Amino acid sequence: MQGEIGEFITGLLSSAGYHQAVKRSIVIGPMAGGNDTMLEWIQQNGEILYSAHTDEVRHPYGKPLREVERKYGVAIVYAHRPLPGAPGEKKPYSEILLIDAEKADLLPVNALKAWLYEEFGIESLRYEKNRDYEAYVKFAPAALAALRAVGAAF
Repeated sequence: MQGEIGEFITGLLSSAGYHQAVKRSIVIGPMAGGNDTMLEWIQQNGEILYSAHTDEVRHPYGKPLREVERKYGVAIVYAHRPLPGAPGEKKPYSEILLIDAEKADLLPVNALKAWLYEEFGIESLRYEKNRDYEAYVKFAPAALAALRAVGAAF
């Protein structure tokens, strides 16, 4: 969460009104190839609790996240990041889930593309040369499974 969007998200996640309405915050996104810069940023600003890239497992979610990695052919980083709070208050934190889907199993990805066509008429073949489209479609099946693994989705 670097740059302007990161500042916006940090501000939102640390506001009192947000914490009154929302009890759990998970920032989830793609990560290319164990991005060292992103891992360093998380280590400086939070705590890595599970990482396929470093074989770090310091949280009970490690086992279900490893199963997601096995099933979808991805690598996952799970971390906590404390958020700014008023002095003396218990500091809230956000959860961070990063998924490297560069080598994702294409069976669930192609199933998602078929569903996108059947439900919405989206012809993924037209967008396969678009790196962003392809990256997010490859990311999506594992992202939903990872959210389920940490108890945040049905």
